[in-house]
Amino acid sequence: MTASPADASSPAPLPRHPCLAPGHGVLRRDADHLQVGLDAPRRVVAPDLPDVRSVLDALVESRRPTPTTSPGRRALADLLAAGLVVDADALACCVRASTDPAATRAVFARHGLDAPRRWAARGSARVGIDATAEVAGLVETLLRESGVTGPVADHDPDVVLVLRESEGEPDLVDAWARDEVPHLVVSSSGDTVTIGPFVEPGATACVRCVDAHHRDSDPRRPLVLEQHRRQSGPLVRDPLLRRLSLAWAVRDLVSWVDGDRPSSWSATVTLDARLEATRTTWSRHPYCGCGWAEPHQYSGASLPSIDLRCSREHRSQ
Repeated sequence: MTASPADASSPAPLPRHPCLAPGHGVLRRDADHLQVGLDAPRRVVAPDLPDVRSVLDALVESRRPTPTTSPGRRALADLLAAGLVVDADALACCVRASTDPAATRAVFARHGLDAPRRWAARGSARVGIDATAEVAGLVETLLRESGVTGPVADHDPDVVLVLRESEGEPDLVDAWARDEVPHLVVSSSGDTVTIGPFVEPGATACVRCVDAHHRDSDPRRPLVLEQHRRQSGPLVRDPLLRRLSLAWAVRDLVSWVDGDRPSSWSATVTLDARLEATRTTWSRHPYCGCGWAEPHQYSGASLPSIDLRCSREHRSQ
């Protein structure tokens, strides 16, 4: 049997009516083995034995399995560990209330028994959007399709998405940082778009931290950016890159609402027209006001070197 490690003696608690995750069924692997799921780590291969079949049949019929042998208990534990078991009652309830049943099933298929908690968190999340009406409409649609169904939060949001047409405008997010509201910035610069940083005030680098790191490596950059912003002329914007960046940003917002760490957490992801992504992680800058309350600011402890304050990770998609 192959699957994610699991303790067969103490499987995760089962709901009253468990079932296999949406999109998954029982498959024949060979003459002696059955399989649920296609690829590791979300795949379980189990011997084709009567008790294993009894476990799988119960899950297909949304009944609580009662394995009586070690292979049966192991199969059930591995299915739970791989996230291939969901709460059938919760799934049916969420699908009925959803405007996009396929999207709802995708959440359950991905997150197993944790899906109801995530779905509830999305439904109660208060997301603010700081953007033009056109862009806000696109973002609202993506949020709604992802299960974030509440109205846009104009006051007291849990998290805010900030869209800006160019780089180097930290004043646009100062209010959110000052009010300690988590926020994610998306900006464009000619033929590229940048998602991030996702700012958790007091925990991550802020927009001004990123600007300060840039200034460390290129002291003339602020002057050049200011001139660039003031240049007159028609707007340059790739519509496909913009939509891709918005989808990426919404994915990160939903990850945060779910309790996961977004890909842009204290980082920026820059996309170009070739769909190559460059991810840069940022530390909090020692001279940025967002960290002045940190212990080292009062103790006089030595500050980290510039070389250690910024690390880069490049990857192509």
